[in-house]
Amino acid sequence: MYKTVVLKSYEKAEKEFVGRKSRTAVLKHLAEKISFEYKYQVSERTLRDLAKRSKNSTEDININGELLNKLCNYLGYSDYGEYILKNPGDGDSTVSKTGFLQRNKKSIAITLSVLFFLLIMKTCSSGVADSSPCQDGTMAMQWQDSVYVLVAAEIQQIASKKQIPCDENLLQNFKKVIPDCAYPVFNADNSSNLFYGRGVSGDYEYFNQLGYHPETSRALRPVTLYIFNKYICVSQQP
Repeated sequence: MYKTVVLKSYEKAEKEFVGRKSRTAVLKHLAEKISFEYKYQVSERTLRDLAKRSKNSTEDININGELLNKLCNYLGYSDYGEYILKNPGDGDSTVSKTGFLQRNKKSIAITLSVLFFLLIMKTCSSGVADSSPCQDGTMAMQWQDSVYVLVAAEIQQIASKKQIPCDENLLQNFKKVIPDCAYPVFNADNSSNLFYGRGVSGDYEYFNQLGYHPETSRALRPVTLYIFNKYICVSQQP
């Protein structure tokens, strides 16, 4: 699980740090290690939030894929794929979801971890009624135009990120949209109901759920009033 990587990284930083071991000091030390030794800029505040959520949440956390890999580098692994391969007890079905596969590089470790996932899923679902297209572990998903479509799972296709393991929520609900001024961008509590990210062409593209861009693998962001006025409802600008 992602939060296990975060907690182990904190524990290692705590052991390394010389001086008064306050949480802030340890996290600053960890941020400096990641920034200077692994060439990835991350703030103490970001690490503090990840550590807090990792410690308090009963579910796994969301984390930037590149940062996840850098934390694994810090722990002595080439990437998260190798970490899971060598620490299978730290993972569960959540490592197979889109957040893991879209955010890791193509490697032998990924291929083996995906194969492990498919075999486990098929074993666990043996003898169970097929009530879900994702249940038996033999199906995957592929992005097509504006939605995910169901396809037969192929290890090499998953390793190259042309396919991702089947996720019923993404399959049924996640889609790209073309919003206009009338689109319900905000919920009643003013939270965003629309999310955006740059596509392969560099232009902003919009989606109805928070997650990761299906083609670039970058994290989507909530649409703000500024983005809405500047890029979506431009016809009403003076």
